[in-house]
Amino acid sequence: MSLLSDPEVVRFIGNGETRDENGGKKFLDWIYRTYEVGENIGLKLLVRKEDNALIGHAGIVPQTIDDTLEMEIGYWISRKYWGKGYASEAA
Repeated sequence: MSLLSDPEVVRFIGNGETRDENGGKKFLDWIYRTYEVGENIGLKLLVRKEDNALIGHAGIVPQTIDDTLEMEIGYWISRKYWGKGYASEAA
């Protein structure tokens, strides 16, 4: 299951709504566009060191708030990895 189809994972991502395949592609395109802002900007994969499990994404993402470009720490993690400190470590 895609992280974007889990209502709990996306509750605070964008408009808080799950995304179908088309919405997922648009979100991925947005992630790729964030890389244009700077070398260290954008969501990167979160990989658990001990077994290389892909657990989510995190990074600094540009957000426009009241017509002002702001940088935000963003992350979203698969629910089975919640409560293990990965978000705090990524932030």
